[in-house]
Amino acid sequence: MSLEKQVEEFLKRTRKFWNVWELQEKFNVVDKSKMLDILNGLEEKGIIYGEEDSYVYVIEDSVLKFGVLKKSNKKNYYVELKNHMKVLLDKENVRNLGALEGDYVFVLLNSFRCTKKHYDTGIIKKVVKRRECMAKYIIKTWIEKDSSNQQYYFYFHGKKFFLREHELNGAFAGDCIGVEICEESGKMIAKVVEVLERKKPCKEFIKKNGEWRSIENPNYVGVLDKDSYKEDTRILANYSYVNGVFQLEFVKEISNKLWDVVLDMAQFYDFSLPDNTKNFVALDSHERRDLRDLKTFTIDPVQAKDLDDAVSIERHSDGYRLYVHIADVDAYVPFKSEVFVEAMKRGTSCYPSHFVWPMLPNRLSNELCSLNEHESKLAKTIMLDVSYSGEVLDMQVFPSLIRSDKKMSYDQVNLFLDRNVMREDYLPFQQDLLAMNELSQILQSRKFKRGYLAFETSELDVILNSAEVPVEIKEEVMGPANRMIENFMLLANEVVTDYCYFLGLPFVYRNHEAPSLSKLYSLLDSMKKARFRLRKLEELRNQKGYQRYLHSVFQNCSMEERKYISGLFLRSMERACYGDSCIGHFGLALERYATVTSPIRRGSDLLNHAVLSEFFAHGVDSLKMDELREYASLVAPHLTEREMAAECFEKDVQNYLLQKYVNQYLDCTFMATVEFVAKESLYIRTDNNIWGILPLASPFQSKYSVHDQIYVRLVSTKVLDKNFSCSFERVSDLKLNRKPETK
Repeated sequence: MSLEKQVEEFLKRTRKFWNVWELQEKFNVVDKSKMLDILNGLEEKGIIYGEEDSYVYVIEDSVLKFGVLKKSNKKNYYVELKNHMKVLLDKENVRNLGALEGDYVFVLLNSFRCTKKHYDTGIIKKVVKRRECMAKYIIKTWIEKDSSNQQYYFYFHGKKFFLREHELNGAFAGDCIGVEICEESGKMIAKVVEVLERKKPCKEFIKKNGEWRSIENPNYVGVLDKDSYKEDTRILANYSYVNGVFQLEFVKEISNKLWDVVLDMAQFYDFSLPDNTKNFVALDSHERRDLRDLKTFTIDPVQAKDLDDAVSIERHSDGYRLYVHIADVDAYVPFKSEVFVEAMKRGTSCYPSHFVWPMLPNRLSNELCSLNEHESKLAKTIMLDVSYSGEVLDMQVFPSLIRSDKKMSYDQVNLFLDRNVMREDYLPFQQDLLAMNELSQILQSRKFKRGYLAFETSELDVILNSAEVPVEIKEEVMGPANRMIENFMLLANEVVTDYCYFLGLPFVYRNHEAPSLSKLYSLLDSMKKARFRLRKLEELRNQKGYQRYLHSVFQNCSMEERKYISGLFLRSMERACYGDSCIGHFGLALERYATVTSPIRRGSDLLNHAVLSEFFAHGVDSLKMDELREYASLVAPHLTEREMAAECFEKDVQNYLLQKYVNQYLDCTFMATVEFVAKESLYIRTDNNIWGILPLASPFQSKYSVHDQIYVRLVSTKVLDKNFSCSFERVSDLKLNRKPETK
């Protein structure tokens, strides 16, 4: 029996999705392309169906049907099946997939209903094979760049076409291009014929090894007349693409001063600083509950100035009364005011290393709205009665007037909760902190029971000296104080979201979907390389199953191993996004979630506060609610985009500082500790906190274990998809699990 027939019979017998590498392993096929050829051949016959690199046998009574796309005399699309029955298709669906008459396609029926003439309507799920002959033609489109794999692509009729490096013809992301599409050996091939319009007339180039290379695409090399610039100089230059070479025309040299570098990055991501010259007056029409005599404090990073939340607690016989006070920014920034519109345009505050790009003017974010120590402030208070088991017994949300008695820092509160070491000026709040920590642990336990996904993560902070030179890398981990405030804010957001949802108020929700199959298969591959097995992929499509597997992997792992594994799992997650409708939050294991606790620095929270203020003033039936609902639907996608831009901005600044620090140590030798052992490499950390990868040849793969120490040399650094990484090489063997002897 041929291999193709064996694969067909196996898929027919098992009747479930199988990943390509699983089939390779099953049939002992080393060459992935060989297995793909077999699978593609079976799919082109309509025997199996492929989705995201996995395949399943198509049974006779399936709602998935295979056939040829045809067009009637009335210009309606349909698929004619083997039994001469027809499936009517929606024109927009056909157009979006770029399907053409004569293509072989899989269609999904809308129901099992059948008449003498045709099935019920359906949609095309996949174009399997293009019609036999396809003419060469040219289209006008725009080129984009995929950050996950650094490949350039464009869309045509809803289909994504990737362009190989030698087919770009000097095009950059965002350029308007003329593209030639043709069929070669049964495959659709595209190449850039001409750049019709440049998105940006200037691009950044950096001098590396005597060559001017594009910052965006290092494979692009430029030539500059009268070149007397030093190595690593960055310039902005006009460019023209002639005979495969970029001819550069100097515009300006880009400063290497940190502020100038960060300012350039901010402009790239369209972040501007707000106008700080305006005066603001509170337009307050609410009756407020005066809570200034209630013991209240803030807990934030030491350097924080935009303090948008404060907390208070009382212990009762049946549990705790927790107060979460949120700055009432809406009193100063009413809906659709000039400052509101500017804030929504920015979408969020941004915190690149050592800098702040605020969403609101400093006069508001750091002074009038910030819940500063010993100042009376307008707030919205969420009062929660919570039982000793963590159940919310009662809740109220109302306008308030508060006064913070103390500005505390995470560092100092962590010191108290971890080591019982307390600053003298914190002593009046000792019992409050202890009660809050008790409640936080109860809430943490309750989160885990419902399926909350807890990952081990940390952040790197690059320390600068007075000359803005990076001198140290510090790792910041989450302590009990950080978890405490996070748990309180999550609970406050959760109850306010439910409150507004059941009242039918317009709201901007924070949605997070379950991982897609393609991302789970990527996780499967990553876990296999990391020496872990994953057998029941379908279990990871729900929170409980995902949580169980995560915890099973964490067992018997060190903290550093957990951080590495958490990174793999986080990459398998879908991105959370904003929307005006609620679809739930997978990571938090909640049916509904939105945020209201950071109106100083998040546009979604500011808009949700506008809804709450309107509700307090005029109730559910306010005429303004329809306007707020329409605005929320329009602005939600924009807020997601701005959040992504802020993350990229922050990541770029951090990577710039990391690279500047690490490049000082290229070719230097270090003592390093093994933090994680993968199949073909070690993940190590040097004694000065540089993380990286040490590739291993097969004789050494089983030699090392976690916490072993080894001498390594730093070879290179790179930034791939916003992730900074270092590569090392082994210098010498050591006696493992102990420091080397001094020579």
